[in-house]
Amino acid sequence: VPCLEEYGEGCCRASPSSHSTLEVVRHMLEDNGVDINAFAQGGRTLEDLAAEVHSGASRLMLDATAHRALVRVVDLVLLCISCGIGLSKRYLVQRCEVLTEAHGVQIARLPGVKRQPHENLKMAAHRVLSQIFDMARNLVTFDFGGSEIFEKAEEHVSYPGVRTVYRTELVCGHLDETNEEGVPFVPDSGIGEFIFKDEEGEARKYCWLSEADCSASGINLGARG
Repeated sequence: VPCLEEYGEGCCRASPSSHSTLEVVRHMLEDNGVDINAFAQGGRTLEDLAAEVHSGASRLMLDATAHRALVRVVDLVLLCISCGIGLSKRYLVQRCEVLTEAHGVQIARLPGVKRQPHENLKMAAHRVLSQIFDMARNLVTFDFGGSEIFEKAEEHVSYPGVRTVYRTELVCGHLDETNEEGVPFVPDSGIGEFIFKDEEGEARKYCWLSEADCSASGINLGARG
């Protein structure tokens, strides 16, 4: 796990304008030997990264354990939502397609979002609920005090030369199946899928899996899952 430090005044805080942020990010990349032209290979641009930094969706920091190592930091919130008990207990997962060099690969993962600069854990979790269920927040009871935090570093294909550190906070919650509003998408068998559109209008597919199926799919349910 890298030891991260702030890189000057503009690394973690958005600059007053998107143009000034672009120049700050450009200088940071050049000072640390990052080839900006290589971004085109991943389908992204310097402007895309600068827009992330300006909005607060990501931050640029220095890895104090390495020489000239600029790191892109993304704060994520994942939800481990369960329903049922005992052998009938199921976990909500999102099914999606990840594009590789050759073809798309179907994967399953816990639902989550990038945490926005103004959000705490509770706000981010409720935003995920609104995207998935489009229902009242009280459908799910969360254990916010028992959340788990972990980090993972990797080089993002979109930004060659810049490692990305995902700072993830995982919070568990249980869906109340006895609520008065009804939850028609909770399957009796744990099979079945349902689709909702997120805040950007993108259709997302979800399903309920058993703990064994989650494990087989490489999904980390956390210590409290």
